[in-house]
Amino acid sequence: MDVQPTDSRLRLLLLLIGCAGAAVLTALLVLWLGSLDTEGRHGVFRFQEGAWERFPGLAGQPQQVGVSESGRVWVLTEFRSGLSRLEGGRWRFYGSSETGAANYAPSGFVIDGDAIWAPGRESVAHSDGQRWRHAGIKDVVSLVAFGGQAWVLDVNGSLSQFDGRRWSTPMATVASQDWGSRAARFARLARAADGTLWLVWHRFWRFNGTAWLDESGIDKPAWPDFLGVARGRLWLSEAGVLRSLPSAGSGARFPAGVRPTSVAASGGSLWIATSAGLFRSDGEELRRLPGPQTRATRIESIAAAPDGAIWVVAETDPPGPRHFVLPVIGFAVWAAVLWIMIAALRRSLRPNSLTA
Repeated sequence: MDVQPTDSRLRLLLLLIGCAGAAVLTALLVLWLGSLDTEGRHGVFRFQEGAWERFPGLAGQPQQVGVSESGRVWVLTEFRSGLSRLEGGRWRFYGSSETGAANYAPSGFVIDGDAIWAPGRESVAHSDGQRWRHAGIKDVVSLVAFGGQAWVLDVNGSLSQFDGRRWSTPMATVASQDWGSRAARFARLARAADGTLWLVWHRFWRFNGTAWLDESGIDKPAWPDFLGVARGRLWLSEAGVLRSLPSAGSGARFPAGVRPTSVAASGGSLWIATSAGLFRSDGEELRRLPGPQTRATRIESIAAAPDGAIWVVAETDPPGPRHFVLPVIGFAVWAAVLWIMIAALRRSLRPNSLTA
């Protein structure tokens, strides 16, 4: 009895189509389940009157938090890149179609009063609280803003200024062989209370209106950790010691292995986000505070609100069972699909004629 090869090939084709369909549906299911937790292993928390409160529901994983002069809370997210503002207990997301910017600079966004500035790879987004505008300045690595003006530094070390009406052509450049490289993204602009513009890039540079002057001195390290601006001063971590520029820092030392990430000032205290949780300095001493969750301690970003609350982007506790179930489901389904396809292929390679 002869079995036509067309029948076996048709069965094989249908089987392969079915396997491919099952794989696609499984992938979509896994992606949908994963999308139920868009914030990943980071969350936004508020610390007020000794208690922590989490504010979930962001469109992506939070990277940075900031608070405006009127108390509006903003968050920059990745994976679904954009800016979110807390409105009535819920997050309102602003994507690239609204802001005109995407692929935000590593330095993040800047708040000036109630206005927000967010540099991206192709443009700089700016909102006065009513509508979004954007300027076509590319490859910005850092931005500072004050009183309606803004200064940006691009990946080539060029400084440009927005005077409230228009952007200037590049004003000055710091000589460095690292401009244009990936390392340039660590350069940071900062503005002190007296209006001085600083650049933290290998050393300390002060802008005198026309050029950058090296103000490092021989006692400064080649690569300080810049934490941000608070109380009108630049705050830095030098070999685990908290200092400020102009020099009037506390000189407090962090415990071994603790790396500070950013600072904020509120209620006469300096609040420091670190790899080991939240610290508070009232002068010469550092005091560690309880974290927002039991086992997670790392805080990535910090901001102080007008009402005295401290907002942070913090690492959350280790993932729950569903985070481990999803990879197991995906692996099991793909293994089953692969096994079926191999079995079908072996069956199709058998002799297609049988002798009765």
